This record gives sequence, C-alpha cells and structure tokens, in this order.
Amino acid sequence: MNPKTIMARASRYLYERGLDPELSPQAQAVVTAIVEAITSELLVPQANIRQRDAVQSTPTGRMKRPSTEEVRAHGVEIGLPASECDRFRDHFESNGWLVGRARTPMRLWTAALANWKRTWESGAFQSDALRAIMNKPKTIVEQQQERTAARIASGSL
Repeated sequence: MNPKTIMARASRYLYERGLDPELSPQAQAVVTAIVEAITSELLVPQANIRQRDAVQSTPTGRMKRPSTEEVRAHGVEIGLPASECDRFRDHFESNGWLVGRARTPMRLWTAALANWKRTWESGAFQSDALRAIMNKPKTIVEQQQERTAARIASGSL
C-alpha cells in the first residue's frame, strides 16, 4: 500500500461517480499522511504487535506455544507472580493450549494470561476447601476465648 495507488483509486472512484477526479493538494497530503502512519505502525495497538509476535508464520496461522521464560517475562510485565505464571503454563500445556467448551486452539496467549491475572486477583482460583477453612465459623469455645481476651485487654476482668 502506497500513497500513489490510494490516490489513483480515489481518483477512479470520483470519476466513476461523475465527479472531478483530480484530488486537491490538501486531499493528497491527507492520503499520504494516513498511509505513512499506517505503514510505520503508528496506529497499531500494542496488543496487535504482541499477537503478531505470538503467531508463527505457518500456513495455519497457529499460535506458537510460549516457553516458561516467555510466560514469566510477560507475567512480570503485567504484575503476575512467577508461581501463577507457571500454573498458567502448566494448565494450558496439559490442555493442549485449547480453550472453551468448544476446545478451540488458543489464538493469543498474552490475552489469556491477562485474563488469568484478573481471575487470580479476584480470588476465584481458591478451592472450596480453602475457602471453607478461611471462612470457617468459630466454635463456641473460640468465641468465649476471644471475649475473655478482649475483656482482659480492656481491663474489665
């Protein structure tokens, strides 16, 4: 894609509609600026750059499986502990890097890692057993001990 071919297309488009096919100098400058911005990747978001790096140039366009070091490096970049990065890679390695109920191949592991981080921060990865231990109601004896300790601390006993 270059400015000359875009301007030729624009002129042809105008001519086909019965308009003056000559582009003004301002229109030519705008077309040139847009094409240069697109070709110099000024308008490409960071996620697209990562996606391009993550996908091998294979005929199928499948994602390249990341190494442990790549996952950890990206995890550190987004603020995820190395232990969670390892859990992420182990989980998807065991599933063949397939996602969802349809078991479709993962397309962008960096986005999946960002989603893993959000889920990890929300505490949704805690098992039911761990939640039960953490939120376990106190026994009557423990409640009585706490009340007695509080009275001793306040000096009323």
